[in-house]
Amino acid sequence: VVVLAVSYGLFVWSHPPTAYQFSLGFMVAMGVLAAVQREWRGLLWIGVGAGLGVALAAAYLLPAMLEQDLIHKDYILSSWPYHNTYVFVHDIFNAANYVDFYRRINWLWVLGLATTLICGVALLTANAHEAQAVDGTAKGIRRWFAYFERDGLLSAGLKQRVLMWTALGLFVSFMMHKISRPIGEHIPKIEIGIFTWRMLEMTTLVMALLAGACWHAASRALQQHRRRAATVFATLSLMILLGGSALSLLSVCLPMAKAAIFEPEPEHMNPATLPATAPDPEELPDDVPLGELAEDNGEVVVEKWEPEHRVLRAELTDADQLWIRTFNFPGWTATVDGQPAEITTGEDLGDIQINLTAGSHEVRLDFLDTPIRRKAERVTLITFALLVVMVAISLLLKRKRPDTARGEAHG
Repeated sequence: VVVLAVSYGLFVWSHPPTAYQFSLGFMVAMGVLAAVQREWRGLLWIGVGAGLGVALAAAYLLPAMLEQDLIHKDYILSSWPYHNTYVFVHDIFNAANYVDFYRRINWLWVLGLATTLICGVALLTANAHEAQAVDGTAKGIRRWFAYFERDGLLSAGLKQRVLMWTALGLFVSFMMHKISRPIGEHIPKIEIGIFTWRMLEMTTLVMALLAGACWHAASRALQQHRRRAATVFATLSLMILLGGSALSLLSVCLPMAKAAIFEPEPEHMNPATLPATAPDPEELPDDVPLGELAEDNGEVVVEKWEPEHRVLRAELTDADQLWIRTFNFPGWTATVDGQPAEITTGEDLGDIQINLTAGSHEVRLDFLDTPIRRKAERVTLITFALLVVMVAISLLLKRKRPDTARGEAHG
């Protein structure tokens, strides 16, 4: 539970769109495994682990969910509509400029689906005759379950996992194709993934796992002097490994070796994360001062300009309004000469504006947590502490068991 919580929490922290898509596949995979093992209690513990993982990422996740109306969240949906990104559709961007990229996406999807089907079927039917060894009166589902509980070319545990991986590969391949749209439209917030073909990372994982299972089956077959089976599974494993490596080399590495070196822009501007009160980035004026006075009744000097802390000094001959070229966003607080000051939002640029009286003033801006962010941080800290306690208890119980067993042996 702790390992799942930590790994899943870090996954959410690192890239929420991918984590959401993986979550869909993970639920399907765990459902299949629970059905085959007939162990439904395990799903409860998986739910606990995943829930703790979400709580561990609460410091990021909760503000992102509850404060999303504060930014231009519709920019993503309008620019990259999720249901226009299915394989063989790609109705986004300028298709003519991305034709090679889309072709690679399509071929990767075909490769993943073909590998899942061929390797999955080959591994699961390697010893299909074992199903006949069950009591002749066994029918249907009972015989099917019995097959996955018997060792053969694959151990029972590995056979169950191969079925789980195959189901996962088929599910995500289905979800990347337009025929899944009637289902996808009813999955809450599926558009978080932005691109359907991000799920190719799961088919790649499935291919790697099936390649390992094929190599394991080849080794077992060789030990059992079944040379034909050993040849088939070794060939499948090498085809995945060598074919995938060749595809990466020819389709990605070599073309990118000739590409221009990426140079980041001096100032990054992401339209999706701009405050809702901010204008379109294309409409922002160029070469405006960091701070200025509306009526020009004095001078403004910027003494410090850091991401979350800014200090300006204003010398005014008459009352005026200070315009600070910083988008006003919940969390920004201002003080004038050490006293809290009210911030207003500029109508044209959505920037910070503060009314000042005549005289000399020191204006400080600090970006602090909102109540939602503070509560979310507490959830993350409490969850982290809980996981530490769980690990400590687990280690103590593990240490106590040998001592108990040793005492019983001496008794």
